[in-house]
Amino acid sequence: MKEALKAAMTTSISEVLETMFFMTIEATEDTEWGDLTDTAYGEKLFVSKIDFHGPLSGSFFFMVPESILSAMTEMFMGMEAGEVTESHLSGTISEAINMIAGNTFSKLDDQTVFNLQIPEILETASPPPTAHPPGKEAIFIRIETPGGNLGLLLFYSVKLRV
Repeated sequence: MKEALKAAMTTSISEVLETMFFMTIEATEDTEWGDLTDTAYGEKLFVSKIDFHGPLSGSFFFMVPESILSAMTEMFMGMEAGEVTESHLSGTISEAINMIAGNTFSKLDDQTVFNLQIPEILETASPPPTAHPPGKEAIFIRIETPGGNLGLLLFYSVKLRV
């Protein structure tokens, strides 16, 4: 299951970011947060979370430095740099995580229903989640772009079939 999820996540990241946001990316599995912190870039790190339920349940977290998210927003919404507000940035990262999660599940099993919740923006003053929740598996994908790194984290558990 874990290998199938990794493959689906990697394909989805590529399809969504390259198609919807016109980004050149390279996705690699990683085990460390590395430079995905506010202090590494000297700028704000936006973190969006989306919970899901179905045969798997858990949460996706998408972490994007502000400068990269601003460029994504400009491309996605056809805006000029001076027009982008924090509200636009929050909307962009929320839509991106929604598309990535939905695409991941359709790649994993297009016949199974997964219920995606409404994306949330986490307080950016908080560090991204690093502790494994009890009973959950984790997959972290580092997304390298010319402008810096992004991260997609998945915590999940498989529901037992009765």
